[in-house]
Amino acid sequence: MEMQSLLQIIGLLLNILGLVLIFTYGISPFLKAGSSGHQYFYSNEQELKQSPLQKQKKRWFLLSLIGLLLSVSGNLLQISAFFV
Repeated sequence: MEMQSLLQIIGLLLNILGLVLIFTYGISPFLKAGSSGHQYFYSNEQELKQSPLQKQKKRWFLLSLIGLLLSVSGNLLQISAFFV
């Protein structure tokens, strides 16, 4: 297998993995299907920062950002395959 084909295959796999992460974690966790619709009230800012909801929101944002970076790097690998 030559280098150009290998770069295109790796780029395509990174692209697919990135898009799966984006579509899985890109939607706001506050809009989950089948959620109970509870509202949470916090008495101070410190309690809000340590809440499980905030931790989940940060984790989802990080995973969607990783997905975006994987997708962009996959596209760059596919583009660079034409110059090899």
